[in-house]
Amino acid sequence: MEAMDARLRDELTAAAGEVLFDEPLARYTSMGVGGKADALAFPAGEEALGRTVSLCRERGVAWFPAGNWTNLIVADAGYRGVVVALKNLRQVRLVREAGEGAQIEAGAGAALSELVALSAREGLTGLEFSAGIPGSVGGAVRMNAGAFGREMKDVVDSVGLLDENGCFRDAARADLAFAYRNLDLPPGAVITSARFRLQAGDGEAVRRRIAEIMAL
Repeated sequence: MEAMDARLRDELTAAAGEVLFDEPLARYTSMGVGGKADALAFPAGEEALGRTVSLCRERGVAWFPAGNWTNLIVADAGYRGVVVALKNLRQVRLVREAGEGAQIEAGAGAALSELVALSAREGLTGLEFSAGIPGSVGGAVRMNAGAFGREMKDVVDSVGLLDENGCFRDAARADLAFAYRNLDLPPGAVITSARFRLQAGDGEAVRRRIAEIMAL
């Protein structure tokens, strides 16, 4: 694509709310490497994300979603297009259920460590295996992150998606194609949120197991 003109820059800013142009990505990646992106957008929420992605598609601009920038290597040549940072999709909510369980709803930009900490405080078991796994909820679900014989697929109940048509929808666990270190998404789809189903447990045992894993 050609360099972004003033009109496209204005449209991106109007859609996302906050955009940095010709931004060095080495400032964000966990490895501290990466050249400049034509644009780095920080949509304020799901609506802004939808507008940003729709604009990129309408204008034929390449785009790429980024969570917490872990396990992401950017070439020194940078990225010709728009990197869409999901850090503002970071809401986390606990939903109690009748019986012995609960669900945690989290935006794709939320840190996985925040969910682990919440489950420990609430005495909920299921996410202990992910203690120490860096990155965001969206990235962890997208790569089906796992350890100690458990994976995201074992606790994910549903995933919120922005599809290629710009529509938001929920995909139930039964409709998700998890594989080893991968979740096969529909073409052009982006994870916006996820629900995790956890069970009531012994709070002290949950916290002890998390501490053991973090000490390894």
